[in-house]
Amino acid sequence: MRTRNTNTSLIGGWIDMSFPSIKWAFAQELPGMEKLVLLALANRADDRGDCWPSMSTIAKDAGVCRATVIRMVGKIERKGLISLVRRTTSHGKSSHIYTLSKAMKKNQTPCSSQSHLDVAHSNIEPTPITTLPY
Repeated sequence: MRTRNTNTSLIGGWIDMSFPSIKWAFAQELPGMEKLVLLALANRADDRGDCWPSMSTIAKDAGVCRATVIRMVGKIERKGLISLVRRTTSHGKSSHIYTLSKAMKKNQTPCSSQSHLDVAHSNIEPTPITTLPY
């Protein structure tokens, strides 16, 4: 799910989040730093459990250094909670695609499927957060 926010400090004004992914990540029994990095990934995951933030972005989201992210991603991957596809561009830059565990996908509720509300691929414009009646 993507939520539009008019706060200009956010890249493009979009906040990436997946509530089922975050709920799943909170339910994992992990030490603090591992859980924090897993939550940072879950927060950026799409409805399929995929995300591709840079190590620096994960570090910023989790409030830790890049070296900690590298160590924690390795630990989380070895525990089978994420899978990682390493990519390299023709210019030598590398990037990763993170996929949350298949166990997370089995636990998704029907309302988390993107079939009923796929705002990103529809003609519906998301409502700015600042106009919600709170």
